Amino acid sequence: MPQVPQPPSFEFAPPAYEPPSYTPPAADAQEPPASPDAPGYAAPTPGYSAPAAPVYGAPTGEASFPGAPASQGHPGSVPPYATGGYTGTPYGGGPAAPQGSGKGLAIAALVLGIVGILGIAVAFIPFAGFAAILVPIVAIVLGVIALAKKKPGKGLAITGTVLGAVALVACTTIAIAMTAFVTSVANDPDRFIRESCEAAGLTQEECDELTADSGVTDPESAPQDDPAEQTAGGSVEVGELAFGQIAGEEGSWWYVVTLDQADSAAMYEYFFFDVEALDAAGRVLDTDTQSATLLPGKTVLIGEFYDLGADPIAELNLVGLDDEMNEAVSLPDDFAGEFTFSEVTGTTDFGLTTVTGTISSTFPVDQEAVYISLVARDAAGKPVAVGRATTDRIPADGSAKFEGYMTGEVPEGATLEASAQLY
Repeated sequence: MPQVPQPPSFEFAPPAYEPPSYTPPAADAQEPPASPDAPGYAAPTPGYSAPAAPVYGAPTGEASFPGAPASQGHPGSVPPYATGGYTGTPYGGGPAAPQGSGKGLAIAALVLGIVGILGIAVAFIPFAGFAAILVPIVAIVLGVIALAKKKPGKGLAITGTVLGAVALVACTTIAIAMTAFVTSVANDPDRFIRESCEAAGLTQEECDELTADSGVTDPESAPQDDPAEQTAGGSVEVGELAFGQIAGEEGSWWYVVTLDQADSAAMYEYFFFDVEALDAAGRVLDTDTQSATLLPGKTVLIGEFYDLGADPIAELNLVGLDDEMNEAVSLPDDFAGEFTFSEVTGTTDFGLTTVTGTISSTFPVDQEAVYISLVARDAAGKPVAVGRATTDRIPADGSAKFEGYMTGEVPEGATLEASAQLY
């Protein structure tokens, strides 16, 4: 039978731990005097001293008072931390958590105030302009709230509020005015025409007749009693028609058209017509458009046809002389005059004839847009070549030199003739 191991035996057992006992003094006991010299001083009883107050935060394993186990601390105390200690912020001793700047309302008021100022342009749109009032209202509200709550950014809030107030007043005034204007025009569309007629001294009948006949909405821009703007009789007759082939250029032709305006008190500011080149069968070979200012007297116009091929021109046909656009007006004083020519000569060199001469004016004002037609005639007076010349300016009641060139060669012995028109 196996033997059961026996626990070791000791010659003596260690004494069991017994905590020290403490008996507090009676409630009615009087504390002895602290000084030995004081009367009634009693010496402390030997053998026991009150435990020292525990030291919080003592290192682990050290007794808090004499006789206490090393692993125990003061009842209810927080266990001490490891050597080095906790370096965190103690309770109640740290800084407050960071907060926002609090300028949000002030900044919003400033931004909306600026937008409100820019929105004044929207107020000029009738009816829709009232929408521009909303932005400055919000700017004012936010600015007042920021000031009332004494939020940071007082200057921003004040600026936004002021801008909002200015924008609100401007937008409201403009929106009301534009809406009232549009409404008044819609209710009385003829108001401005009527006021213009009254300012021009026209009766209601004259105003109605003017606007009905010409569609004029502003009587001040309507034709007045200016003689230059009054329709006149005018009388245009076709004089000379001549044409010929340009020497040395096959298929190219020149032509001359003479118009006589018989009414000495009238002129045509713009006179348009077409010149048609017809062959022997009456077929139109080409068309050239002419335009000029017709003064009283004779006006000579020249032109060319090119690339007609081998088909010769048999006759010329003028189209559009009586067009409604060709309307005569009374001759203004500035156009009461005529042109004359002298010393017209030509020099031919290498097949090109250069023509020079002097043009004189009896017009009361300077003339700048002057076009000079040149015609060379043979001994029988028949046109045989044409040309053109220009001059920069002809002084009022003065003279100027001119120079031009003929189209093709001029036959020897031909007479040169010049005629001027205004453009």
